[in-house]
Amino acid sequence: MAATLSDEQALTFAQANGRRIGDDAPRYFPWVLDGARADDREHALGRLPGDLRTAYENAWRDAYDAVELWPA
Repeated sequence: MAATLSDEQALTFAQANGRRIGDDAPRYFPWVLDGARADDREHALGRLPGDLRTAYENAWRDAYDAVELWPA
């Protein structure tokens, strides 16, 4: 997306999809950021309101990491 959308377009996309994501944000954001380069992840997180970034850093990421995505 960063190579295609301007900052304004990315913000519009994020706002529109943020309303659609709603209560699924704790699962959605860690999934989207899984495997992202550190600078891309920081850029994306930098666009979030502080309380959502804190939730990602203190709860959502750890909960996502605890899920066994590919059980043996």
